[in-house]
Amino acid sequence: MLFGTKEQLEERIIRLLGEKTPLIAGEIRMHLGRKPPSIQGVYKALRALQREGALVKFKKQYSLQMAWVLSLFSFTDSLSKMYLDATHEHLIPDRGQKRSWKFTNLLRLNELWSHLLLILSSGPDRKKLLGWNPHLWFHLVQTKQEKQYINALSQAGRKLYVIIGSKSFLDTWAATSFLSKETVTYSFGKSPFHGKNTAYKNIIGDYVLTVTLHPTTLEQIEELYRTTSSFSPTLIQKAITLFTDSKPAKITLEHHTRKAAQLRRKFEQFFGEKF
Repeated sequence: MLFGTKEQLEERIIRLLGEKTPLIAGEIRMHLGRKPPSIQGVYKALRALQREGALVKFKKQYSLQMAWVLSLFSFTDSLSKMYLDATHEHLIPDRGQKRSWKFTNLLRLNELWSHLLLILSSGPDRKKLLGWNPHLWFHLVQTKQEKQYINALSQAGRKLYVIIGSKSFLDTWAATSFLSKETVTYSFGKSPFHGKNTAYKNIIGDYVLTVTLHPTTLEQIEELYRTTSSFSPTLIQKAITLFTDSKPAKITLEHHTRKAAQLRRKFEQFFGEKF
């Protein structure tokens, strides 16, 4: 994957030059964050990218090589057409049907969850995604992946409307830190879903996605979110232990027009907007 969960220096430079160009090496280093690499490290990465044909240098300025950019566009275009069309067949149920996936690791569950939502939102008539999340636990343990998910929705011109079931310290932190206001509209307000913390819901078009967690897992999540009022050195380790525990969990995806319409009306009444 070109831009993976652990982004390399070369990838950061490519991303930067995709936004600001041309730049000299010192300017590139300056834009690489509060703790930038050494200038020697920047030059080493620039030379590697030049060898791969990704960059062109004119005098002291670097920019992306147009031939490389065009080949990347061609690759991603063909990949999106081939891959998204192919995954529809074995992941997305036909009308009136449902499909389920069982997990014993919530991190793996969350990966498929995001994947399914992005596939479903790729439909031309499915530009608005609706969600009920009792807690935003996935932002706590898979921060980079969730950022990529929100960015993907933004780049596709999609909007996500989320009702959050708790205004706890951790939920408030996740919402204000990661839910871009341009892409995500969220609320902690009391809704028809409050008190129904046993399942997470998403509605996209005529599809209903339900995430069901084990009762013990739900209790442990509630306890973690109820008792945490600040970040501590042990918090992330507690969360990782909890979310990699081997308790069963399930994703169910239904193509159910009536059920989707009933749930959608609840969101319309809550947000005061037609979906």
